[in-house]
Amino acid sequence: MHRYLDVFLGAVLVLAGALKGQQLLTDPTAGRASGFPRELLIGASAFELALGCWMLAGLYRRLTRWLALAWFTCLAAVALAQGVGGAQSCACLGELHTDPWFMFAFDVASVAALWTWGPTSSSSVRFFPLALFLSLLPAAGVISLAAVPSHVPLFAETNLGDIAQGGQKQHMFQLRNDSGIFMEVAAIETSCPCASIRLERTGIPAGQFLAGNAMLDLRPKPDFEGDLAIEAKGLRPSGKVAFVLVVRARVHSISEADTGGSLIQE
Repeated sequence: MHRYLDVFLGAVLVLAGALKGQQLLTDPTAGRASGFPRELLIGASAFELALGCWMLAGLYRRLTRWLALAWFTCLAAVALAQGVGGAQSCACLGELHTDPWFMFAFDVASVAALWTWGPTSSSSVRFFPLALFLSLLPAAGVISLAAVPSHVPLFAETNLGDIAQGGQKQHMFQLRNDSGIFMEVAAIETSCPCASIRLERTGIPAGQFLAGNAMLDLRPKPDFEGDLAIEAKGLRPSGKVAFVLVVRARVHSISEADTGGSLIQE
């Protein structure tokens, strides 16, 4: 039973590491909205790829069991914190939307299974060269390619503070174009349709500030409660990301608010 468990969890770890790596390679802003440093995601991706390959190869089963127990325990703690904080998706599988509570239940079940079914025989090191190759090669690839993104967009954060369930709020923001080149914003994408961004202008000369309004409308989701971190991306005409704005807010129940459902400008 333990061997089947190793293969299943090893495949899950390889998939998770590959999806994190894919996000890191295609999105230089990965992790900013969720609060995870990019370097942490690089390390997590490399570790999951390596550990997953070792579990699939059946190498040093007792050691990999304890490493997997520790890792899935850490993942369960992160998923629990995100679920309690009201996050709609965690960074467990890169850009793939995953509910934090589902991932918490999966991680807890994995810890219970690993604790219940331990290895019954000594591991063979016959496949050590292959396991070493399969673990170090993808890990080195993720670290070398993701550590130096080809394009780093501008970054800013704005905090809307407290807002009642089903309410609306807006806040002005500014970001400085310190890239040294003129930037033109052709479109804006947000990670949640409840947020919208209005810019005073679409062109940002080098060294100047771009001002705009970040607006949050929770009327389509009147039952949501918790911390929000919404990522807005300004796209160049070429499709590259010009800037990333993280809009944060804390949504509380209507009973905690003096007034709710009205537009507040700051």
